[in-house]
Amino acid sequence: MTPIIWLVKGTLKLYERNRAVLTAEAIKAANDQAKRSKTRPVPEWGGDVLIKSWSGTDRLEFLKRTKDAAANGVNVPPDEFWAGVCVLGLVDEAGNPLFNGEGITTLLEKNATVVREIAEDILEHNALGKSAQERAAKNSMSNQSEDSGSASLAV
Repeated sequence: MTPIIWLVKGTLKLYERNRAVLTAEAIKAANDQAKRSKTRPVPEWGGDVLIKSWSGTDRLEFLKRTKDAAANGVNVPPDEFWAGVCVLGLVDEAGNPLFNGEGITTLLEKNATVVREIAEDILEHNALGKSAQERAAKNSMSNQSEDSGSASLAV
């Protein structure tokens, strides 16, 4: 067995490599989405919701929609944005979307604070929330050397 050291969420972890190296076919066949879904209690609605773990394709679609709206000068109202995130991020136990095309309208009729909090959890769960942005900014700053062309200039 060959020990491997990984940096996971700021902590060094030691693993013993006792598994086979994965092939492309094995990676394609792995079902990693169902295991990463998250249950979130919503007491205001009397139960729990299941937050979907987005694939790379899901994340790209979300980012593309957001970028396209901004590029076209579309100012999406915040409540509509949060409802849209929930439509993309909430699934049933089989992994199917909870809402169809009318989901935004349905969610706009619900408590806006609750919808926003669920949407923020969806973004956090999929590494697009505030803490993910803060980690990325922190890592970017800590990886910059004074000799880097993108380092800030002292004035």
